[in-house]
This record gives sequence, structure tokens and C-alpha cells, in this order.
Amino acid sequence: MKRYLGTVTGAGGFPGPYELALDPLTSTLETAKLVARRAEAARIDALFVPDLLVFGAQGTIGAQEPLIFVAALSQVTTHAGLIATVSTTFHHPFNLARLFGTLDHVSNGRAAWNLVTSSIGERNFGAGELPSPEQRYARAAETLEVVNALWDSWQPGALSLGPDGRAVLDPSLIKPIHHSGSFFDVEGPLNIPPLPQGRPVLIQAGQSAAGIALGARYAEIVFTALPTLADASLFADRIRRQAAAHGRNPGLPLIFSSFHATFGATAEEARHLVRERVEAIDYERDRALVSDMLGGVDLSTAALDKPLPESLLPEIGTLNRRRGRAEIFSRLIREGRTLRELIVSAQDTGHWSVAGTPSQLADAVQERFEAGVLDVLSLQGLADDRQHDFIVNGLLPELRKRGIVKPDYQGTTLRENLNLK
Repeated sequence: MKRYLGTVTGAGGFPGPYELALDPLTSTLETAKLVARRAEAARIDALFVPDLLVFGAQGTIGAQEPLIFVAALSQVTTHAGLIATVSTTFHHPFNLARLFGTLDHVSNGRAAWNLVTSSIGERNFGAGELPSPEQRYARAAETLEVVNALWDSWQPGALSLGPDGRAVLDPSLIKPIHHSGSFFDVEGPLNIPPLPQGRPVLIQAGQSAAGIALGARYAEIVFTALPTLADASLFADRIRRQAAAHGRNPGLPLIFSSFHATFGATAEEARHLVRERVEAIDYERDRALVSDMLGGVDLSTAALDKPLPESLLPEIGTLNRRRGRAEIFSRLIREGRTLRELIVSAQDTGHWSVAGTPSQLADAVQERFEAGVLDVLSLQGLADDRQHDFIVNGLLPELRKRGIVKPDYQGTTLRENLNLK
């Protein structure tokens, strides 16, 4: 089967919860519905909803609950997949199996789970200290063992069509899972019918060694922040070699990359927009961004226009949060970047950032796609009329002309549209 690039767009609603509090008659779903309609008209494969579990994290005020949000969007869409971000660190696998199983039913087979292990939020769940990355990923692995077993606990033929046209249940084909592990004891079986997709599509986010190990073993798609082609190549080779060692098929997991795009009608306009953004940076305030990328290193007295000394680099294995980002910014420091340059890079938090015309951006996408290190692309900003125009009337037609993005949906489920078994 021909390989195509999958496409995803964010579906966060606006106005947000604070604007909503000021005007109870305005729904936060309205802009998300606009994005959903635009996404389906453009044949974008899925809508993505992120999550934050604290107030004020990374310059935000928090997020609304993703599963409820995408469940609402399932009723105003027919083809787009629905990706909800949910942490394994603070949720129980039996509930997760039921929640995502129900989402798959109400959407007729369009559910996907973006699994995260959470580097923030522990104080809201009575967890005390945040568990180490190794502990969080061990819990995530066991969660997946349980959830997958629950989804598989209904064997083929357990539910069939009787001669009178009514459902016939064979209880002998519905098996308990009898799971007893380090984190959970779950009897099973799952108490909802078999899912339209068998299992929702599993997406996993995490670039540390522990995150890569989990993604290589279980994930069908891994979400990444890979600023350069070299980064993407190293990551894809690393995770797919580990996946192959688990006996997984070549090409798995798929690489889902962030894409911070600055569009211009001309290359000069795009460069101008980038210059404007850089000129607006508050370099003293945004030292904190680089500090956060490095796990909390004190940069308050560091010179802006000199390379940071490597003695400031954190020991990655000692960090309890966001090791993947710390690795990216540690490498930039070893390359001799100044603090000012690092602050500019931190505006995109280590993500892939490209500026240019739609054709030039298509060139950048095509390079990674043909290198085999890009399988799913994040396209953001459909709620903005200008960004929407550049994406649906510029970038996507160019990618379709080159045979990189498929011309239409290929089926009714998300698995069909992403060519996943």
C-alpha cells in the first residue's frame, strides 16, 4: 500500500474557561467546531487535544478535560480522528480502558490515546513527590498491558447477530484477565462491547531513554519535538531499532512531528514575520524558558551573548522532568550557542520550526518524509483565517500534488486513514 503522510491539527477551543466565565452563553466548543469543520473539509486525519494538570504551567492557565472535549467533537464530525491526551501516572487502567473504549464507540472507530506520563501535576493527585521517569514509565507499561488485555478480553464471536436480528452474547468467549502486577490488580473482563477499531490508536509522547523504550515496545505513533533532520534521523533510527528487537513490523512506530510553521506569501514576508517575533522577545524574562528546558539551571547571571559553559549542563539521568528537552538544549550548548540564541530557540521549546512560502515549507516536509523520519505532521492554526488559508489553499494542495498527502479519507476509522492494522 502506498505510504502517505498523516495530518493532525489542534482542536483546543476558544474562548477559554476565563472568557467563558464572563459570558456563560458562549461555548468553548464553538471555535473547536469551526476547526473541526475546516479540518474535515481539508481531509485532515485527526483532531488533537493536549492537556495540563496544573494552573499556570508554562505560561498557560490550564486546559479543559480532553476526553469530554473530543467526545463532544465526535458528534459534529464524521471522519476526523479524535486524539485525547491522558496521563497514565494519575489514572487507573480499568477506567482508561472504559473511557477510550466508549470514545471509540461514540465516534464509530475514530478514537486515539496520546499517552503521557506527566512531568507536572503530582500535587493535585496526592502523589507527594513526582515519581522518577523510570517509575512513571514502568507504571505506563503496566497500564498498557492491562488496558490492552481488557480490550482483548472479548474474543471473536463473543457478540454475534442472531437469527432474529438481535445481538447474541456468548459469555464463554469473554475472559477475565487476572492481572496482578507491581502497580495494579485487575480481574476483568472489560464490561463494554468490543471496540470498532479493536483498540484505539495508541500515540505516545516522550523522548527520554525511558520514553523511547516505552514507545518502541507499545506505541503505534510517537509524538516528537525534533528541531533538525539530523535529530529526526537519530531518533527514528534509535526507536525503530528497539521496536524491531521486540519483533515489531518495519516502519513502526510512526513518527509524529510537531511543526511550528511561519507562512509568508513570499520568502521575504516569512523572514520579516520571524524577525518581528525575535525583536519582540523579552530576553531577561525568557532566561527562565531556557532554564526550564535545562531542568532548572540558574541562568540569572549568565551573559546573553556568550556561549554557556558546559559546566552548567545538567546530568540528564538526575532530572525528574522533561529529559528529552534537556538533551536537545544541552546539545545546542555543546555546539556553542549563546544564551541569546538559546532564548530564541526556546520560543519554540525545541520543536521543528520552519519559515517560508507554502512551497518552501512543502520542501522541508518532503525532505523528512522521503527520509523516512516523518509519518504524521502537526498543522496548527486553522482557527486563524490567514493561517487556514496558507494551510488548506497552499501547503496541503502542494503536498497532495507531490503525492505525499492522500487526496481523501481512505475509510471510516482512524486506523484505516493512517494505514494502521
